Amino acid sequence: MNVARYFAWSLPTVALACSASSVASSGRGPAEDRASGGAVGTSNSGAGGSAIQIAAGAPALQLAPTKQCDLCEDFPASPIFVQGAPSNAPSLFGASTNVSTSGGPCIAEPMDGTLFPWNWLRPRIRWVGTSDVYEVRIKTARQKYNLVAYTTKSEFYIPRDVWAGDAAGKSQGLSRNNFEEDITVTVRGVTGGGTPVGSSVKFRTAATDAAGTMVYWANVKAQTADNVSEGDAAGWLMGFSVGDEDVIEALRVRDVKTGERAYAAQQKPVTCIGCHSSTPDGEAVSFTSFWPWSGAIAGITSDNRGQLPAFVTPSGLTGLQQMWMGAWSYSPMQWRDGYKIAISSYGPKQLGWPDGTDLNKTNADNLLWMNIAAPDPAQVPTQDADVRQSWAPAALGKVLGILPRNGDTRAALMPDFSHSGASIAYTSSSTSQDGRIAAINDTDIYSVPFNAGMGGNATPLPGASAKGVAEYYPNYSADDAFVAFNRIDKVMSLVKDNPTGFENHLYYRPESEIWITPTPGTSVSANSGEISAGSAIRLKANDPDTCGGKKSPGVLNSWAKFSPRVSAVNGKTYYFLVFSSTRNTPDSQRTPPGDPNYKPVENLFSRLFMAAFSVEGGKVTTYPAIYLWNQAETSNNLTPAWDEFRLPEVPSPQVPR
Repeated sequence: MNVARYFAWSLPTVALACSASSVASSGRGPAEDRASGGAVGTSNSGAGGSAIQIAAGAPALQLAPTKQCDLCEDFPASPIFVQGAPSNAPSLFGASTNVSTSGGPCIAEPMDGTLFPWNWLRPRIRWVGTSDVYEVRIKTARQKYNLVAYTTKSEFYIPRDVWAGDAAGKSQGLSRNNFEEDITVTVRGVTGGGTPVGSSVKFRTAATDAAGTMVYWANVKAQTADNVSEGDAAGWLMGFSVGDEDVIEALRVRDVKTGERAYAAQQKPVTCIGCHSSTPDGEAVSFTSFWPWSGAIAGITSDNRGQLPAFVTPSGLTGLQQMWMGAWSYSPMQWRDGYKIAISSYGPKQLGWPDGTDLNKTNADNLLWMNIAAPDPAQVPTQDADVRQSWAPAALGKVLGILPRNGDTRAALMPDFSHSGASIAYTSSSTSQDGRIAAINDTDIYSVPFNAGMGGNATPLPGASAKGVAEYYPNYSADDAFVAFNRIDKVMSLVKDNPTGFENHLYYRPESEIWITPTPGTSVSANSGEISAGSAIRLKANDPDTCGGKKSPGVLNSWAKFSPRVSAVNGKTYYFLVFSSTRNTPDSQRTPPGDPNYKPVENLFSRLFMAAFSVEGGKVTTYPAIYLWNQAETSNNLTPAWDEFRLPEVPSPQVPR
């Protein structure tokens, strides 16, 4: 093994080892915060017994916001002049009908047809144009006035009180007074005394809000050494809740007080935290640290930041700390006192700490379950070889075990535990390396029952297991009705005869797109205007705006994570996802590879976007993506997790946009 080469991965590492761990985030919040239905089955309070099994719940039923007015006054009656705009701007534009659509500004945000949760980050209007002065006009049939703003910039933020209402509660704002009604945005530009040129888009707000908190890895440089200072300088976790206009630092490598383990089971400090997923209580993140990819866990609240959570026992921590671990995932229905189940991929051929000849290149990774709250069945391993070899047999079936997958002999990677706790969706791949997909191959999404750790028959997921198509990185919706995943059509055509570096790897490809497929028992089909393949449906959110000249496939849409709640309002069910994409970054923002032998297929900076789709009358409608303008744009923003993280409150920016 070339250890130096592994140590050189970090900025690309998120596209390598760290991607596997991060994609496992369950995308759901604490069980006590959720509305779910279904019958509770029998349970065994013993640490090795069966967990509570509950059917995937129906979406939370919500009432739509009450519209306060038939003719609202959320928009100001007078124009807004952004600093720098000339006072005579209205006379430059004239009547709103004075416009030529030829050569007008190209509106990039919001994209035409987008759908915002009503408590979402207030919209930013952004466009591309060459005019001296611009007019932004927003109108709806329900508002008495048009919102009119003049600016010399190429962006305009809808004011907070217009979007969300005033602090006194006299107005609840545009977002709730106009839900499921067209909101038209027109941007006109003028230069000198010429005829204004303009273009328009429409968007809507949903009849529901979104829930939860997002935590992502903000990567800033390549990590070239396995030490705390290098890992801390390479990247950290950032987070924010729905509607926050800024982000906060959630966790750094230097904060982590819990360790990992390396060869001979010796303790070592954590040196990478990019591969994160939330525990169901939202108080901690588990992640895979640097080579040799041992697991770790740390608190993320203001009270326990970086600390070992109190519920993790010594043997539970030892289970997490084995080598060659991959993605992590949890289920709120397999989470109670003394019984907290984690699922991961596991590379070695046997449990314990393998010797230096077993470096996880078997292409046959297993799924490993572990009870991180398990009582200690044996002495916790030290560097002594006898203890190292005796711990795993004593822990088998009590702390951890290999989950049988009857019928699938390929590697099991990037698992996602269903909300019900009944099944695990995972990537079935003929190639693997360090818990992630390795060389390009025809990967598929499979599911297998958990069955109290006994597993069962592994079956291909309909819509996500087509021949000749790569389907990978699965994530269940909060009601288990859908699985989102990465998809690449005709994947084997991407294989190069003489690849350079990792060009033939699959983990982080510009050709990937986000698709969804209903799980067995969910009876839906694509609405007209949607693209589908069998039961799978392509999200419109894959497509960039037309202003940048980019198209999908080609912009690296990846790592989709569902929000922790699904809502049904007036016969319409709403789903929201967050994902990463390189579409919104200039070519000058590229990640510098730390290893001269590593030449990534795609090294543009990634940004976070939100996607939405709805189900009404059994038909699925998808919507264009929404850019999260509150994220830091000086980092490579990757592997988002959308859960109920218990982060400290994010303060509002001192200088509002």
